[in-house]
Amino acid sequence: GPDAIAAVNADFFLFTPPGVPQAAAIQGGRVIAGPSARPVVALTSTGMPWFGLLTTTGQVVAGSDTMSITTWNRPSPNGLAWYDANWGSPVDTASGTLRVLVGPGPVHRAQRVDSSGRATAIPADGGVLVLGRLAPPATRQLLERVATRAMTVQVSLIPFAPREAVGGFPVLVRDSVAVAGLETAGGANFGPVRHPRTLVGLAAGGRRLLLVTVDGRQPGYSMGMTLRESAALMRALGATEAIN
Repeated sequence: GPDAIAAVNADFFLFTPPGVPQAAAIQGGRVIAGPSARPVVALTSTGMPWFGLLTTTGQVVAGSDTMSITTWNRPSPNGLAWYDANWGSPVDTASGTLRVLVGPGPVHRAQRVDSSGRATAIPADGGVLVLGRLAPPATRQLLERVATRAMTVQVSLIPFAPREAVGGFPVLVRDSVAVAGLETAGGANFGPVRHPRTLVGLAAGGRRLLLVTVDGRQPGYSMGMTLRESAALMRALGATEAIN
């Protein structure tokens, strides 16, 4: 935005689907990509930074039938995902999925049930329920039954709904202490090897946000840092919380 005075690289991305952030991506309160098992740096509604894990909670209710929603704007191979227009592109056409195109709410009606390989466009005022190809057959039958009736879709974030959020991996410092297991985080070629790094930290009792870049892969000039060295750098800069 026009008020930005600094910017750094953030998060990692998936190859399937291509380009999707690995962790939650939230912009102006809109969930672009939903939470995963990876942590985020977030801003609360009052603008305070927060480091931690977000999770999705939700359900589809139709009569006496209830189904849990496991992901929001993120694939769920074993469960049920909810996609709204903030996802942007058509829903992935992975074979074996069951997709239910639903109209506007708050009480939704299924417009189409599709198990073909065709892409499913997301309506601006509705959404698409996608059951993963590895979900149990009983769950698939339940979704087919739910799709024949009026339904409500409820989805939210825990522990709160951030104003902004972007992901990273892993958390380096928690309560002023370097996190255990940094040598093995991300595999043998990630945590213990010196790489260029992008780091975010919280200092001065939450009043200062540190954006730090570490150059690397230039022998004799800049070698980068391991995750353990990155944690030590952030602690030296006064960070009580930090993430790679």
